[in-house]
Amino acid sequence: MAQNPTSDLSLVAADLKKFLSIAELTDTEVSNLSTLLQYSDVPPGEVILEEGETNHKLYFLVQGEVSIIRDGEKIATLSHAGDTLGEMSLITEQPCSASSVAKTKVSLLVLDITQLGSLTE
Repeated sequence: MAQNPTSDLSLVAADLKKFLSIAELTDTEVSNLSTLLQYSDVPPGEVILEEGETNHKLYFLVQGEVSIIRDGEKIATLSHAGDTLGEMSLITEQPCSASSVAKTKVSLLVLDITQLGSLTE
């Protein structure tokens, strides 16, 4: 997965605000959170999340298609900007219940939740 740090935090903030439209975050909170996000480009066929593995990242789909696979069977396809990956393993603090595989070239915004503490420092 190729990480693409961007110096234009306004682009990250704009995407994040679009994806979190139901969250009641102030512009300042969105801006602060944006500093922790990175864009990532994933080629077709690459595994983003592996079933059974520990996960500490939340992924926001910017563009592309991602197949969700459990026990070797495709159970869903994510293709809408703002779709999230990895949220269930973060909420439950359990290993990933399914794999996420890039079906096409995929662009993601990635938040490593272990970095959230830096917002309060």
